Amino acid sequence: MLWYGVLGPKGLPKNIVARWNAEIRKATKLPDLKERLISEGFDIDDSPPEVFQAMLKRDVAKWIKVAKEAKVKAIE
Repeated sequence: MLWYGVLGPKGLPKNIVARWNAEIRKATKLPDLKERLISEGFDIDDSPPEVFQAMLKRDVAKWIKVAKEAKVKAIE
């Protein structure tokens, strides 16, 4: 599974997050862009930012655990 998202700095004001989310949702509803994304295999999910944040936290925790259990070392 692969996903894309828009991230900002920690503490970004909620009104900015809401505006980014609204503008991205509008853009992904434009027929040309929507058709292009779908033709490239994208599944457009316009969930609210809180849902994306929860998914990120869950996925990061999961993969940190997997990496530790597998004794994966970072390459510098």
